[in-house]
This record gives sequence, structure tokens and C-alpha cells, in this order.
Amino acid sequence: MTHQNEKLQDLNEINSMTSSLLVGNGERLKILASDTTKLNNLNLHNVLYVLEITKNLLSVSKLIVDNNVIVEFDANYCYMNDKLTRKILLRGKLRDGLYQLSSVNSQINKDPCVYMSLKENWHRKLGHLNNKVIEKVLKNCNVKTSSHDQFSFSEACQFGKLPLLPFKSSSSHAKEPLELIHNDVWGPAPILSPSKYYVLFIDDYKQVHLDFSFKTKIRNNTCFHSI
Repeated sequence: MTHQNEKLQDLNEINSMTSSLLVGNGERLKILASDTTKLNNLNLHNVLYVLEITKNLLSVSKLIVDNNVIVEFDANYCYMNDKLTRKILLRGKLRDGLYQLSSVNSQINKDPCVYMSLKENWHRKLGHLNNKVIEKVLKNCNVKTSSHDQFSFSEACQFGKLPLLPFKSSSSHAKEPLELIHNDVWGPAPILSPSKYYVLFIDDYKQVHLDFSFKTKIRNNTCFHSI
């Protein structure tokens, strides 16, 4: 819950006549609205907008369920760790009896890739399967996930669909023979041939080509000694 509406983007108004928050001194505070937002890539669902409250408060149980994290406490700090990678996502320091989370600009790790949802973790383990298959596997294996655990983008999948990444152009060249040698191994040949593997050497200075062919890949290292 929060008293700062600038932290919320799409407020859903609540009937304050029937909805209220009971605090420690017995007073009831009006709940004006609710919304969903994020805190350093962690999902915060059903955030209550209570104008009269003086502190922003987080529900630890809801945070754990919605984000698949582990929260640890000691005498001075609390840590929110990714349940799968164990990396620290947020840290809070004890002040005036409450653990106060650090500001976004002073977080230990702001990398959005640090947090990995449960679905994303299984997506990677199972060879980047699509969402429908992942959901079916998790259901058949009785793996419980939060309804808010949504995974729709995989950077590795996008790169895997590219036919070829462009090579960076280079303007540097060797200044003398054998200073820089380019090497490439091709094979095995898809057609029946006396040689299955071919090795190419190019001298960067003179652009001289040397070609070698081998029946097995194990013998490729012998061509280095014959140059």
C-alpha cells in the first residue's frame, strides 16, 4: 500500500465508503483506489492507494507468491533473492522498526535479466519451448506457478531465428608475411567424397591460400606442422 499516487499509473477507484484499512491504533483509513505496478522489475499487484497512511508498506507473502523470490531477514537488513539464481534483487535496511528498501538508484543489482520467472527458467531448461508446451509440462508435473508469472519474450529465441549475424568490418592488416593467418575448417562433407574435411589457411599479408583435405577430423592438427 502507498500514499503516493505518482507511483501508480492506472488507478482503479474503490468505493471508500465500504473499503477501509484498519491500523494499529484502531483507526480506519479510507482506501481510495488500487493498481498494479513494478519495483525494480518485481511485480506488485493490487497495490492499495491510502492517502492518510504515512509509510509505503509491502506484503511479504504477496511479494513471494507473485515473484518467485525468497526474503531473508537479519538484525540489520532484509534481502529479496531470486529463488532460482539466489541473486539479490532488493535490499532493505532496518530503520525505526521497519525494513526500508533502498531507492532504485542505489540498488545492488539493477540488471533486468537478474530476475528469472519460474516459466522462463523451465523455458530455458527444456530447450526454449513455446509457452503452450511449458504450461502443459508444468501442469502435468504439478508445478505451481503464480497467475501473474507471465513470460513472453526470449532474447535467445530471437537470435536463434536469425540466419546469420553480420560480421564487423576491419581495417587492420598484417604488415609482414605470416604475421596474421586466417583459418577455417569445413566438414563433414554432405556427399560421398575421398575427403570429409577441408582446412583453409590464408596469409593476411600476401593473401596466399593453402588448402588441406582429410578423411577424419582428428588429423586436422597435422596440417599446422606442415605449413
